[in-house]
Amino acid sequence: MSTFMLIFVMIEKNKLKDQLSEIFKSLDLDQKSTEFYLNCLVNGKTTINQISKNIGVARSTCYLILEKLKNLGLVLETPFGKKRSLLAEPPEKLISLIEKKKEDSLKAFELAKTVLPEIGIYSNIDVNTKVRFYEGLESIKQIYLETLEANKILVFCLTKIENKNFEDFIDYYEKKLIAKGIVTKEIVTDSEWDTEYRRKYSTKINTIISIPQKNSTETDYMLWDNKVAFISFMKGKFAGVVIEDQEIASFERMRFELLWSLITKEK
Repeated sequence: MSTFMLIFVMIEKNKLKDQLSEIFKSLDLDQKSTEFYLNCLVNGKTTINQISKNIGVARSTCYLILEKLKNLGLVLETPFGKKRSLLAEPPEKLISLIEKKKEDSLKAFELAKTVLPEIGIYSNIDVNTKVRFYEGLESIKQIYLETLEANKILVFCLTKIENKNFEDFIDYYEKKLIAKGIVTKEIVTDSEWDTEYRRKYSTKINTIISIPQKNSTETDYMLWDNKVAFISFMKGKFAGVVIEDQEIASFERMRFELLWSLITKEK
C-alpha cells in the first residue's frame, strides 16, 4: 500500500472514530468506551489483556468499561479455551439503542409535563418570589435605573456617600426621574447635605421629608411596583438585594406609609 493510501486510511479511520465517539456520547459513554468497542469490532474475538494494551487503559478500568458495554448489549463475553473472549455486536445495535433512548426521553418528557405541575402544589416555595443580588457601584446603578420604569417610588435614604461617581449618577437619576414625571416620596436626614438635596430635587410630585441626622444608617431601601430593594454602603462597599414579591412589597409599603404619616404629623 502506498504512503498516500496509508495516510488516507488513517484519516478515514480517525474520522470514523470521531463520528462513533459522538454516537457513544449520546449513550453516556466516554472516549475509552468507543475505543474499547472499536477494538472488539476490528479484531473479532479478543481479550481484556489485548484491549488493555491496544487502548492504553489499565485492566481494572477495562473491566468497568466491559460491564457498561455488556449491559447495553454492545459486547458479548464468551468462553474461549481457558480464557474468555470478547466479541462486538454489529454497529446496527447502536441504532436500536439510540432509538430506545429517544423513545424513553419522549415518554419522560410527556410524563414531566403531566406530573410536575401536580407536584408543584405541594411545594412551599413561592415561584413568584425572585431575589436578585448586586455588588459594586456599576451593578447598584442598575437598581436605580430599573425604578425609572415605575409610576411611583418610595425611598428611605438615610445615608451619605462621599463618592463623586455616585453623586454624579444620583444627579443624573433625579433629573431623569423628574423629567419622566414619576411620583416619589422620600425620607432623608436633616443633614446639611440632605438639606441641599431637598432644595435641589423637591417638586410638587417629588416630596422629600427629613428626620434627625442621628438616625443615619448605612443602608437605604426603595419600593416600587412589587419590588423592594435594600442597598448597603457599609465601609464604602456597594451591595444590594432586590426582592420581587407582591406580599413583601405591600407589607413594606404599609410600613413606609405609616412612618411617613408619623413624621408629617409631628411636623
